Amino acid sequence: MTARLEALEEYIPRSVGEHFLAIGVRFTSFKKINSFALLTAKFGRELEFDLLGISTLSVPKVAEAQLALKATFNPGSGFLGIRAQLTPKSYILSNACHLTGGFAFHSWFKDQTLPDNQAIRAGDFVLTLGGYHPAYEPPAHYPRVPRLGFNWQVDDYLQLKGDAYYAMTPHALMAGAHLEATWHKDQLKAWFIASADFLISWEPYHYDARLYIDLGASYSFDLFGNHTITADLGADLHLWGPDFSGEARIHWLFLSFTVSFVKGAPTGLKPIDWNAFKAAFLPEKNQICGIAAQQGLIRQLKDGDQERWIMNPNEFALVTNSVIPSTEAMQTTKLDNNQRPNTSVAIKLDSNLAVRPEVAVRPVAVDSMQSTHTITITREVGTNVELVSFDYTPVLKAMPAALWGAPQWDAKKEFLRSPDLHDHEPLLEKTLCGFEIRPQRRHQPGPTAPFQPHPYETELIPDAFEWEDWTLPDTDLQGKDARAAATGNKDPGILTKKDLLFKALGFANTGTVFLPRR
Repeated sequence: MTARLEALEEYIPRSVGEHFLAIGVRFTSFKKINSFALLTAKFGRELEFDLLGISTLSVPKVAEAQLALKATFNPGSGFLGIRAQLTPKSYILSNACHLTGGFAFHSWFKDQTLPDNQAIRAGDFVLTLGGYHPAYEPPAHYPRVPRLGFNWQVDDYLQLKGDAYYAMTPHALMAGAHLEATWHKDQLKAWFIASADFLISWEPYHYDARLYIDLGASYSFDLFGNHTITADLGADLHLWGPDFSGEARIHWLFLSFTVSFVKGAPTGLKPIDWNAFKAAFLPEKNQICGIAAQQGLIRQLKDGDQERWIMNPNEFALVTNSVIPSTEAMQTTKLDNNQRPNTSVAIKLDSNLAVRPEVAVRPVAVDSMQSTHTITITREVGTNVELVSFDYTPVLKAMPAALWGAPQWDAKKEFLRSPDLHDHEPLLEKTLCGFEIRPQRRHQPGPTAPFQPHPYETELIPDAFEWEDWTLPDTDLQGKDARAAATGNKDPGILTKKDLLFKALGFANTGTVFLPRR
């Protein structure tokens, strides 16, 4: 065991104050998938959970796919990351048909700063299978994964290759595929190439696709030197919509021409109305704004259809969250006769927070909107309902600019522009999305103010404290020793006084006698 631990020093160096736990499990699913997973928990200076795993699907003479997995969750830094990738052992149909591909999902829920001072904003995320659009340069903190694809050398002459990708970021969705077939024998060569790249936005729904097809052949021969004859037919296709439109540029040998099937040149996006926006992006009305217990929750109780929380009154904290960013916040200060909010005042926000003052709705082409976050907290006092005051701390988040950013118009301001793959502001920082609610702080005692002592005089009082004489009546002493006389009286009042006296002198009452305490 010691030798094993020493071997791990290279990978898990010792660190004072750091601890970790690890558990591994090996299992088989459907008699076809063999898997191993290792879960580790690191704690001490920070808390982090990691998962490493590998799974192998084996179908003899048909396919073998081996997938390596890595996942990390760090609540302190606000990061969740999952990555998976096919290993070089993966194939399908033939050992010569190699499979490649990777998957990644990264989410950041706290602001971070990279070593090169690049900022990562809370709310940023990326999901990708096989990478990104060829024209998209992902930020440095986005994961890079290989294309989902295959490379198959069918025989000495024919080779097939293909790949695909899909990716979603806060401001764009992209997908594409590529297929290539090549046959080459001696001086004769033939090929077929097809590719497609899509950029998609939703609500307003818009797509932009570029497809490429090429079919050709060539023959090389030696006649007074080396020569090659090539016949090539191809087309570049550009599609957009809605409405479905496009144009194709066709080339053959030395000829090329363009075929259009358009209802007009690519114009841009048509704004949608508010009802379509709500149906596409917003939850039900009673779920737009929610509240959760962040701290101090002791117990949850069901009361019919309601849920009651038992909270620690000194340390509890509640958090409100709205899926719609707010431009102002109010707290109720007066109720009407029906115990409903009647009068509200603005919640003062710290000017140093630099809360974003304006919010728009890009898909609806609304340049500015007003959204009010109102908090009303009451308590029942008998048959009355009273308002209760709390301390409010704003919760600021980074929201997708594709939803809440200002509309991006074309030059004539008739249509919205298509999503920019290299949008430098995909997120709106410091938007007001809720509040942290805590009990108001009580006034804490301050330090004692310095003072000058005043001189004073003392006067000696003679015999200020003197023991009183205490005697027992003769009737209590006749025929008894002193201890029996002191404990023989059964009067309840006297017994109580004697108990207190003996206890003060350091004796314990055992029920029958008084014994010295040790």
